[in-house]
Amino acid sequence: MYRVILVDDEPWALTGLEEILDWEKYGFTICARCTSATQALEEIARQKPDVVCTDIRMPRLSGIELISQVRSQPEQDVEFIIISAYSDFEVARKAINYGAAGYILKPLEQSEVSATVLRLKERLDRKRTNGPVALDLGDSKSVLTAAAGLPSSPGGERQCFIIVTEKARPHSWEPPREWAPIPIELAGVDRSIWFCITEPQALKGLTGRVGWSLPRQSAQELPDMLHEALAAFNGGFTYSPHPITAGVQAYLGENFAQNISLGRLATHFFLSETYLCELFKKHTGCTVLNFLIQIRLSNACLLLEESHMSIKEIAAAVGFNDYSYFGRIFRRKIGRTPDQFRSGGQG
Repeated sequence: MYRVILVDDEPWALTGLEEILDWEKYGFTICARCTSATQALEEIARQKPDVVCTDIRMPRLSGIELISQVRSQPEQDVEFIIISAYSDFEVARKAINYGAAGYILKPLEQSEVSATVLRLKERLDRKRTNGPVALDLGDSKSVLTAAAGLPSSPGGERQCFIIVTEKARPHSWEPPREWAPIPIELAGVDRSIWFCITEPQALKGLTGRVGWSLPRQSAQELPDMLHEALAAFNGGFTYSPHPITAGVQAYLGENFAQNISLGRLATHFFLSETYLCELFKKHTGCTVLNFLIQIRLSNACLLLEESHMSIKEIAAAVGFNDYSYFGRIFRRKIGRTPDQFRSGGQG
């Protein structure tokens, strides 16, 4: 039997989740019921469960923060199922990035819970038999399907993934017809294309055309490879392999031109401001603000080199509302004024 912990701040919801299935019939036994993420952390340390089913929105510590803290403990090998009242693609994408094996919408439907639990049982059986489990398209598709409010199909064919970043892909290269694009983005790997390869033969002809291809990798090895490649493609930025901090970095990379406050960022990732700052500094070695400034200045340099925009326009385009501040921070970080950088002069 696989051991399960249920987590929800509403006691009636816990009861509903426990009673919606005959868990033992599916090969699971419920070893604890928790009404807070804090209590769940204690029970996870004590019970060593195989699975945790957690609500995403809870007071004090959210389900996302619970996953983050458990993931930071290498000795804890736990699969997570996220339960949410919100049919939200962004939340679903975060669920994948944070390593969730499933995403179930409230109100709970027995067929959806059953399908998710069956997929999870297959995943756990493979882990027990073969060790680390390779990335599984079925898991990701089920999470996104749930977020879209569509019925998910049981099972899930095992697939092979390959990632080709836009900067590495020759403009003349196009994927074979049998490759279907999958709308999933790994945290921190923006501007990436995911292709599903249904036949091993489809890999032929790829090597040498994009410069590199991926052999079969375990789920533990693949993210590190991608983040190393991303760092090389993006001027040596330190991208974190930690799922939440990588997600924050990706969000900042996509939204740097907007007026981003720490409060808005924390709310977007269901974290407290204090926890977000501590986690980001721990895994990247710099503050959220410094990372955002790095990205803004990097894009400013690109515009100075490749556009005819005025410096004031560039400052606004990369998120600096104060033109004078932009000039000061640019000089301090880059070592030259924006004018000197554009003309190629030295400071």
